[in-house]
Amino acid sequence: MLAPKKQAVQLEGSEAKVYRALLELPEALPDDLAQSTGLSTGEVLSVLMMLELKGLVQSSAGRYSPA
Repeated sequence: MLAPKKQAVQLEGSEAKVYRALLELPEALPDDLAQSTGLSTGEVLSVLMMLELKGLVQSSAGRYSPA
């Protein structure tokens, strides 16, 4: 059975900033991403939730990584 193809997603602003930081810091804590991006932890958590809903990020034990 073939895996479904992922569609390209255009990220802008905070989403792009957090996703790029996550690529450099796989399995990062939200505080690590906040420090890396200059965003508040609350904003990072909000962005991570949106990225997770888009299927780009996964979380486990409070750490986030690219999906």
